[in-house]
Amino acid sequence: PLLRSLALEAAVPSVLALPLPPTCRALACAPIPMAALIAALAAKGVSAAPTHWCPATVKAADAAVVWSAVCEWAAEHPLAPGHGSADSL
Repeated sequence: PLLRSLALEAAVPSVLALPLPPTCRALACAPIPMAALIAALAAKGVSAAPTHWCPATVKAADAAVVWSAVCEWAAEHPLAPGHGSADSL
């Protein structure tokens, strides 16, 4: 599994590593599944992979497209009232 993770990560030409749990907390949205984010990015032509050191951190080739995809997710999957917020960071 580690060698496969390293190979997937090495294929992504980027230094952007975005940790999804704190990003979703900051945007007050439900956690985005890694597979859903990678599929959304692939549909937009952006290569991405989970990092080998944290499966909840994504490494992607285009920061602007990643941010756009995460913001789209946040708009569609907001946290229900009383289930945390950006104020609880």
